[in-house]
Amino acid sequence: MDDNDLLRGLLSRILRAEGFTTSEAASVEEALGLDPGAHDAIVVDVRLEGRPGTDLVAELRRTTPALVRRCLLLTGAPGLDELPPDVPMVAKPFTADQIVREVRRLLPTAATEPG
Repeated sequence: MDDNDLLRGLLSRILRAEGFTTSEAASVEEALGLDPGAHDAIVVDVRLEGRPGTDLVAELRRTTPALVRRCLLLTGAPGLDELPPDVPMVAKPFTADQIVREVRRLLPTAATEPG
């Protein structure tokens, strides 16, 4: 989830190239409408227009706490935003390899093993 169309599209292309199926959302409300529980990983930009991405994490924690361990936060301002300590974070700028590696870490072990 990112409110920047270019970055959101780039993230989707990177993850699709690695075999992931993706959904895109530009806001917390759009992300909640996509049924976050149907996704293995939820990549969330911290700074969005409107509500911050951490609001999505807080909503998931309230409604379905197990989903929080599937979240990965993106931030261009590490150290400036108050982030949940139990959610991994990737600082912008990042590489495609970093994003793929961090998303794979969120997946259950069986889903990342070949075969």
